[in-house]
Amino acid sequence: SMQRMLIALAAVLAVIAAGAILGRHLLGANVQARLEADASAALGMNVKISGPVALRFFPGLHVTLKDVHIRNQLAEVASIGEVKLGIELRSLLRRDLKFQEVRFKDARLGIERDHSGQLNINRPPQSDANSPATDIATVTFAQSSLSFSDAQSGKDFRAENCSLNLKGLRLTTSADMMKTLSFTGNLACERLRTKSLVASDVEVAVHGSDGAFKLEPITFKIFGGQGEATVAADFTAPESVYRIHSSVLKLQLADYSKTELPQKLGDGSLDFATHLTLHGTIKSGVMRTASGEASLHGDNLVLEVGDLDKEFSRY
Repeated sequence: SMQRMLIALAAVLAVIAAGAILGRHLLGANVQARLEADASAALGMNVKISGPVALRFFPGLHVTLKDVHIRNQLAEVASIGEVKLGIELRSLLRRDLKFQEVRFKDARLGIERDHSGQLNINRPPQSDANSPATDIATVTFAQSSLSFSDAQSGKDFRAENCSLNLKGLRLTTSADMMKTLSFTGNLACERLRTKSLVASDVEVAVHGSDGAFKLEPITFKIFGGQGEATVAADFTAPESVYRIHSSVLKLQLADYSKTELPQKLGDGSLDFATHLTLHGTIKSGVMRTASGEASLHGDNLVLEVGDLDKEFSRY
């Protein structure tokens, strides 16, 4: 029995070794250069793998890349500590790599808009407007962050320590990418931060296809209160449309005044709600088109406004 087990183990190892040799032959001697070239062509940017490339052939073919950098012209758009690619074995026979899963870890993505309104992720026009669709069963990000800075408005935004899981991703690199994009997934971030606001424990469920997407539910904590929101985005029209419904219950006035005001405003809790409609693109600045309504309600508030007789005497 032991002898049979050893023979079976030797046979399995021989198959794995043969697969490794075949895989290396089909992928080519320089896997790193080929992956860099394919990724650069797909993104329209320069992709550089600074760390080692490792191949694993059991239970399936996986390629692990370390220290990956993405640059658009001279500006770095992203740095990724580790990328794991699950490759469909049948695609090796066609010498056309197809990915079953892509996993990112320790990714740092930075998007910037300069004074002229140009984004650092803008790409040159694609010569083939009808590029073939790419289907990936699973895409994940772990321990990752995203930052956005706008030189026009002087505002910035940062999402810290995030994880993202997408299923059934389908995309193209054409100019109408948002109209053909489809996936379902969920996002969780430890913090979302601007210069004056910090939201924590952010969780988002997202799904969409054919240019229509919905983020629902969105939950978060801000200023001591519990927030919920829904965002619907429609990219099918010439001008994109966004609809936002959000509310924060038991927002603490003391926590708000600490962040927003030079002195304490008072104590108590408030309920906030807003319904907004926005049009345009990120490049054009959708916040400039915001329209809708907002409401703020509170009971039993204690406001620190000083001597009322003195204040009223000014009027």
